[in-house]
Amino acid sequence: MYDEQGRHVGSVITRETEWDVEQQSLVLAAAELDAEKCPGCGELLSESTSTDVDPDQGAQVYVARTPLKCHACVAIEGQQENYRNHDHAQALRVWGTDKRDNPRAALNAKRPTMLVEG
Repeated sequence: MYDEQGRHVGSVITRETEWDVEQQSLVLAAAELDAEKCPGCGELLSESTSTDVDPDQGAQVYVARTPLKCHACVAIEGQQENYRNHDHAQALRVWGTDKRDNPRAALNAKRPTMLVEG
């Protein structure tokens, strides 16, 4: 803003809101959905606590899937074991992984395979 002599006398700053109404609605809906999930299995509590899936009386039941083993977590667990007696073991919080060529894969590729016909 300028006065009659053309001197700068003030400014108006217009900022865009960080979240528009649609984004706010999506974030709130996601938070509500997360709050409705069981912390143990991730299923919706309104469904997983229903008598419809009660093993004693429900028409359906939940059956646990075979777990998957995360090989990155296996590597992290091995590294954590190496630091178990570290002076500040409880302070070691961020563990990550990198993928590298597997020396065992090269050894296995060099082995001859035997075909057994039967």
